[in-house]
Amino acid sequence: MSIVTDVRYYMLGLRATRQGWAAKVQAEIQEIRHLHGKIQDEQRGIERVHASAKDSNDELRSITCSSEAERGARALQSSTKKSLNTAENINSDLKVTATAARDQTITILTDILSLLRM
Repeated sequence: MSIVTDVRYYMLGLRATRQGWAAKVQAEIQEIRHLHGKIQDEQRGIERVHASAKDSNDELRSITCSSEAERGARALQSSTKKSLNTAENINSDLKVTATAARDQTITILTDILSLLRM
């Protein structure tokens, strides 16, 4: 074989490798979008729980009844507040995790794309 033929085969191999990597990067991007969608669904679910807990807390504040029932309502209100705080913490953690995952993914994909352009 001549040098020209060898170079041609080498260039074809590089192009195929680059196209393979590009396809893998696209698949990773789709997977990340899918996971981001799942995280957003989880956040919406937690926000619904948060809203429900807040509504329950508001309802409990408006209850006026006997002292025994009032003690029970206070205990339930305290429990609801704890649930509300937990839901807020989980929601906050999910937002931080989603942002960190997105940022890290963008960095990785940018590095891969810059390598593919070489």
